[in-house]
Amino acid sequence: MTFGLAYRDVLIFWRRNSKKNYIYNAVLFLVLALAVGRFGAATYIFLMAMAQMTTAPVMLKEADVNHNGWLFSLSLPCSEREIVRGRFLAAYLIQLPYLISMPVFSVIHSLVHRCYTPEYYMKLMLAAWICAIIITAVNLTVSFAAGMDVVAVLYMFLICLFVLGYLIVMLADIDLTFLFFLNEWLLIAAGFALAFLVTGICYLLAVNIYKKQKR
Repeated sequence: MTFGLAYRDVLIFWRRNSKKNYIYNAVLFLVLALAVGRFGAATYIFLMAMAQMTTAPVMLKEADVNHNGWLFSLSLPCSEREIVRGRFLAAYLIQLPYLISMPVFSVIHSLVHRCYTPEYYMKLMLAAWICAIIITAVNLTVSFAAGMDVVAVLYMFLICLFVLGYLIVMLADIDLTFLFFLNEWLLIAAGFALAFLVTGICYLLAVNIYKKQKR
């Protein structure tokens, strides 16, 4: 049942995205890869791809509100844990195309500009994925507890924080490469451990919140 619920949510997400959105993403992908230069790598991986990876909670919450998605879920012969688990699974499955796009972008960007090593691109991609996991988990939990407006505002707030941080680093020309030399792979492993811990806590909170709402 969990996989069925996740499959339903994935279909809802991709069908709610318009063809114009796909065209816009493809054009921006090419512009950042071919025309922007070395700043295009972090801009695409951290802002565009990462931001797209975290939109699922907002769009699925909107579908629930507009089309009585929760009422449909309540009519199914499944537990609260299965419903919450299906939503979490769907949100992370939705991230896969964007994850695949990042190495494709990195290869094109590297061939055109030749300004970073493959290892550097890999670190950027993993760091962006860690951020996406954490933001998605937090937004999913809030989507079970609050209304559409709160979920959308929280999403925009978190993304704006990342955009602001990115602009400060770029405009002030702050060199953050030292972070990747502080036992970089151990740092990334610690980031994934934190992301999985946050996801687990958020999942348990979402289950408890959903159980209380059903009562």
